[in-house]
Amino acid sequence: MKNIARIIRGDIFISEDTLLSGIVNGSITVAENTIFNLSGILNGRLFLKEKATVYLSGMVSGDIVNNGGYLEISGTINGNIIRQQGQIIVKPEAIINESRTKFNNFFPLR
Repeated sequence: MKNIARIIRGDIFISEDTLLSGIVNGSITVAENTIFNLSGILNGRLFLKEKATVYLSGMVSGDIVNNGGYLEISGTINGNIIRQQGQIIVKPEAIINESRTKFNNFFPLR
């Protein structure tokens, strides 16, 4: 698994299994059949392609758009969660827009 542990400015495309423990200032798109562990910080939008898998234990300041992947959230999101397709699991420890209970009806939990 690739590890990104630095600061990146600009948009990136994740096409191999990757752990982000650094900071990205830009958007991230996760390709099909790719596992992405986000334990760092994303200042931008996150896009999941069909069959992408994302485990989010870090922080996202921006919208998340799920286009058919699997998204598991245990971290912090300051933005909207938009589910076009796919599955979204929100763990009890997740914080979305500064609240553990406020989901704003942007997505079904399953």
